[in-house]
Amino acid sequence: MIEKQEWIDIFDDLYSDFLKKKGKMKMPDVRSVRFSDEAIRIIETAKGENFSDKLHNLICEYPAKEKEFDLLTERLVDRYNELRCAQQAATIARELDHYAKRLEKLLGERGAGTEQ
Repeated sequence: MIEKQEWIDIFDDLYSDFLKKKGKMKMPDVRSVRFSDEAIRIIETAKGENFSDKLHNLICEYPAKEKEFDLLTERLVDRYNELRCAQQAATIARELDHYAKRLEKLLGERGAGTEQ
């Protein structure tokens, strides 16, 4: 029969061996996180074979997507400003055309008045 102290010694040896091996083994970093249903739907649309891959890809791709979004936003603002300038130029051109027609009309009326 094994005495109580012998069991303790055996357990200590096994536990020491376990701790030594654990230090050599790569243990996965398991995390527990809660997500809303909306976040789950977004994660599930990402590229990847499983949930962890999808989440990892989504997070790692975010900086590039954010940069692309910023560049596209900047282009959109530039294009909008160009369009506003073009619209202002068109408005000025219409006003100038209107003034030119009024001048032609006035000059025509003056010319008709001096011919008589």
